[in-house]
Amino acid sequence: MNRSIYDIRQFKPILYFLVFLGMCGFALAAESLTAFALSAIALVVNAWLVQRGWFRPMPRILSNLVTICAAIYVFHEVLTSGNTPVLMIGEFLMLLQIVKLWEQRGNRDYGQLLILSLLLMVAAAISTARIEFGLMLVCYLFLSLYCCLLFHLKVETDAAREALKSPIRAMTPLALRQDQ
Repeated sequence: MNRSIYDIRQFKPILYFLVFLGMCGFALAAESLTAFALSAIALVVNAWLVQRGWFRPMPRILSNLVTICAAIYVFHEVLTSGNTPVLMIGEFLMLLQIVKLWEQRGNRDYGQLLILSLLLMVAAAISTARIEFGLMLVCYLFLSLYCCLLFHLKVETDAAREALKSPIRAMTPLALRQDQ
């Protein structure tokens, strides 16, 4: 039991590192120091606030507004700039991931962060053939597998905790036998 509790506590730091690695990979593929700096600052500030217990999720209306503005910006850039659309979509994914970091509330948001991080690395992999990125991708894949396993453990533990909160008398004997 103690080992699984320890593993669950590792989930958030591993998730933050995985998101950071995905953003680094995309910034390397896009050759954009600005994208790296802005995403790293947003991630570090968010992680610090969460760790201190001072984090308050962004209101849905604000996150929707930021997401719509990011979509309009990316659409405009795809039409007017000479950059490849994959890099522009990657920028949108990075902005979406930052928004999702600032509105995280539950397991659904953690799952979305994992998926957005993976999509960001796919966009980066399409855009570059650098050996540095290849090494980063290999590390990312192993770390993402471990993070997904921790996430599954966290979701199952949360579900078990919720099941223990429900009154025992509401369960039928048949359901209890099935659970055993």
